[in-house]
Amino acid sequence: MSASAGSTVELEAHMSNVSAARRFVRTQLEGRVPEEAVNDLMLATSELVTNAFEHGPHQPVRLTVRRGRDHASITVVSAGEGHRVPDVESWKTARADRVSGRGLGIVREIADDIDVERAAGSVSITVRRRFAEL
Repeated sequence: MSASAGSTVELEAHMSNVSAARRFVRTQLEGRVPEEAVNDLMLATSELVTNAFEHGPHQPVRLTVRRGRDHASITVVSAGEGHRVPDVESWKTARADRVSGRGLGIVREIADDIDVERAAGSVSITVRRRFAEL
């Protein structure tokens, strides 16, 4: 897998596909990047895909996994109103007594870089993890 092209899968909007998304990330990265980065990107994938399924229209989500010599990333592209995704600086983990609201805060904590691109009718979120060059 090259750093530029990556590998992509399209997932139908079913909560059962959250685990399929995690498996896809593991399959693409396991043995190629440090295990900690694989686990972090699997967690970020789980949170972002879950949010896309819960808060977006009932449409497929596209997941792309890329890796370079010293980093790996996941990109989740979903349909929906991009303005509903808050600015990354405001992504905080909810208090323990809240039922939900932890996902984006968790993603922000484990990511080295996050890019959010909003377009008419879609939003793309890329999460990068850096590591020592392999």
